[in-house]
Amino acid sequence: MPRTTYSVTKTILMTSVLAGSCLVAGSASADDEESLDSWMKRTTGDQSSEPVATQDPVASSAVKGINDRETYDGRSNYFRLRAGVNMMPDLELDDLGPDPVSLVGLRDAKLKVNPGLDFQLAYGRRIVGDLYFEIATQSQWNTVESIEGTVYRNNPGGGLAEESQIEGGSGYLVQWPITVGLGYTFRFTDSIELNLNGGIGVQFNFSYLENPVVPGFSGSRYSWYYQTSVTFRGQVGAHLMFALSDTVSLGVYAGTSAAMDANMGDATLISRSLSSNDELKAGTFMNYAIGGSLSITF
Repeated sequence: MPRTTYSVTKTILMTSVLAGSCLVAGSASADDEESLDSWMKRTTGDQSSEPVATQDPVASSAVKGINDRETYDGRSNYFRLRAGVNMMPDLELDDLGPDPVSLVGLRDAKLKVNPGLDFQLAYGRRIVGDLYFEIATQSQWNTVESIEGTVYRNNPGGGLAEESQIEGGSGYLVQWPITVGLGYTFRFTDSIELNLNGGIGVQFNFSYLENPVVPGFSGSRYSWYYQTSVTFRGQVGAHLMFALSDTVSLGVYAGTSAAMDANMGDATLISRSLSSNDELKAGTFMNYAIGGSLSITF
C-alpha cells in the first residue's frame, strides 16, 4: 500500500511539472513572436496594421489646382509695356471765321492722318480678387498726310468774294495721355488670360502743320502752327496674355480712345491772323491701336 501511494504521488508531481513547463514555454513563445513582429514593423516602416485614410484622386487634383491658383494670383502688382500701331480716322477741324478785319474764314477742314506708333507703360495693383487699379502713361504719334478744307473771303458789303480748296500740307500729331482706371482679368487656364481695362484722364496734345496751299486765292501761302493743348481722354482696351513663366507673359492687345475738343492755337495767313475771334479747334481725336504687350507680375 505505501509503495502504491508513493507511485501515484510521483506521477502527479511529474505531470504538474511537465504541464507548468509547457505553459511557461508557450507563454514565452507568444511573447517572443509578438516582440519579433513589432521589431520587424518598426524596421521596415510597415503601418499595415494601422488604418490608412484614402484620398479621392479627383479631389486631390482639385485641391492642387486651387493651391496653384492661389500662388499664381497671390502676386498683387504688375508692370505692362505695350507697343504697336495707332490708326486715326480723318480729324475734323471746327469752322473758323470769317475774321472781322480780313473777312477770311475756313470751313469743312480736316486732316488726313497716316498710321503711326503707339506706346504705353502701365502699373496695376490688385484691389480684390481679379480686379485691379491701373495707372498708365502713353504716347501716340502720327504724321499728317494732307490738309483739306475750304478757305473763303467775303466782300466788305456782304456775300462771298472768293473761295478755294486747300491742297497739300504736312505735319504731325502727338498725344500724351495720363489715365487712371480699372482692369479685370479672366483666367482661362494657368497660362492664358484676358485682361479688360478702361480709364479716364487728361491728354496733352502737340500738333504741327505747315505749308498748305490754296490755289487761286489771294495770298495763297498759309501756315498753321498748332500749339500744345490739354484735353479730357477716355479709353478702353483688351490684352490676351500667354504666360512664359510664373512672372512673365507675352500677348497681343487692341484698344480705342477718344479725346475731345483740342484747342489748337492760332491759324495765320502770312503773319496775319486768319481769325482774331477764335482759335482753331479740332473735333474728337479717335484712336484705334493694336500691337504686342509684355507683362511682369510681382
